[in-house]
Amino acid sequence: MKRKNGDKETPEKNDSISSGILSEVGKILGLEGILKKAATMHPIKERLEEIDDEIKQRLSELPAKETGEGGPGVKRGIGRRSVIRARPSGVRKPVRTELEVDIFDEEDWIDVIAVIPGVDEGSIEIKLEGNRLNITVSKGGKRIRKELSLPCSPQGELTRMCKNGIFEVRINKKKE
Repeated sequence: MKRKNGDKETPEKNDSISSGILSEVGKILGLEGILKKAATMHPIKERLEEIDDEIKQRLSELPAKETGEGGPGVKRGIGRRSVIRARPSGVRKPVRTELEVDIFDEEDWIDVIAVIPGVDEGSIEIKLEGNRLNITVSKGGKRIRKELSLPCSPQGELTRMCKNGIFEVRINKKKE
């Protein structure tokens, strides 16, 4: 149906939700003209009105959005940094109870590499007894201990180095 606007005729604007959705989909698909004409046909127009009523009913049944002060994940103010995230009480980060250690058996020596983040070299104690290597780490009042069995008998001094949380011990092999 057309109405007169001054001396120009313009199509009657249908402000229903479903016809707006149909119009936008038509723009996306390039079928805007066809869908506008189809929306004016009696059976389609009735169906669009039914869809509008259903949308309005479902929207009215939704629970009202609660607003409150603070709480987990509530955004305050403007910007990314203003989101407050609360950690559930009683939940802690897992505490490392065992060392991650790799043993490399080279031709003339044995390399023992351990991942120990956040610990300086002075907090690490090493004991070599026979072919057993004990590593003890003291951190924050807690001690973590790891006993390793070496693949062969060691000889002489061992060298140690700690850098960026990676602890390396080099032990010379006994020459046969």
